[in-house]
Amino acid sequence: MTSCSIPKSYLAIAPCYALTVPANLFHHFYPLRACKHFGNSVNDGVLDIRLIFSRNGTEFAYLGGHRGSFVPRGHGIPGSSASLVDGVEINGVPSAWDAGLVYMYRGLLDVGDGNLVLHYFGQQGTHARQDGSDRGKFGIGRVTLLKDRFVSFGSDTPTLDTSTGNGSRVLQAKTTPVVLPSGPCVSLVLSLNADVSVGGRVTVQLLDATTGQPIQPFTHANHVGLTGNTLTQVSKWGNNGTLHTNLQALAAANTAVHLEFNFSPPAQLFAWEFVCGARQ
Repeated sequence: MTSCSIPKSYLAIAPCYALTVPANLFHHFYPLRACKHFGNSVNDGVLDIRLIFSRNGTEFAYLGGHRGSFVPRGHGIPGSSASLVDGVEINGVPSAWDAGLVYMYRGLLDVGDGNLVLHYFGQQGTHARQDGSDRGKFGIGRVTLLKDRFVSFGSDTPTLDTSTGNGSRVLQAKTTPVVLPSGPCVSLVLSLNADVSVGGRVTVQLLDATTGQPIQPFTHANHVGLTGNTLTQVSKWGNNGTLHTNLQALAAANTAVHLEFNFSPPAQLFAWEFVCGARQ
């Protein structure tokens, strides 16, 4: 596939693809020239939607180098001429209405049932076919996903612990230092968005960011492991018959902590959040 040169100021690049992300950032080929797989038209090619992220709002990257589609084009041969757009594939299956390109519209809609909704524009024709018969069919698509489940850490498949030769290997992830939010809260809890299947488990402990030592009683040993598939599950730590959930004392002391997660697959963690359980 021909490599299309794109200025460094663009957020993301891929050979012969124009990229877009949920923020409605449109990426086109530059300089204007043809990609050989789509005829002789300049600025032509297929487009799909990729997911990129930034920690500072200026530098963006693919998560883990993964360049796969976040919202893929529809099935079928993208149209590069009127005959292809209005025709069918070799196997006789008609191409989808969004086989040529998809553009994400701006905004995420929280519809209030635990789902986020995104909308996109799609058409059968490729990028240079924006009007006339070569455009083919086109329309607006709707994408629905569970809230905050864009990416996850964990694994769906247990892996043998090579150090012992038996049992499932435990995966671990640790955040950068976090200062718990202070405010007029009577209780402050840690809410987790996770999918833990049968046989899996997730625990979390708080580490002092200065010493690296676990903060009692918020340790892996005391944590009531996560189970099930839920968007909001409050973390609980059991110690001497008492369940602990309130982190307000740490917030009041302006304590910086690391969150350390242990995963026994199959388990996926999508998001975590400190939530004010009750206000003063």
